[in-house]
Amino acid sequence: MKGRRKKTTATLSDRQAAYIADLPVSYQDGMRKALIDKSLAYAVKMKCRDCCGFENATERVRDCNITTCPLWAVRR
Repeated sequence: MKGRRKKTTATLSDRQAAYIADLPVSYQDGMRKALIDKSLAYAVKMKCRDCCGFENATERVRDCNITTCPLWAVRR
């Protein structure tokens, strides 16, 4: 089992749970994966959607031109 990470059982804080509950339903699972599973890919994806306000996020993230964002190069 060398090289594999052991999954930790993480829980959400009350603040994180309340934040997720306020998100559109279609984004709640992704945010849980980012926060609980500590998925780097989901963390980047969800932060970009959060920046767009979760409104027309797919198109807005794809068309993002904020090159000063640290995540911009990762998303390209």
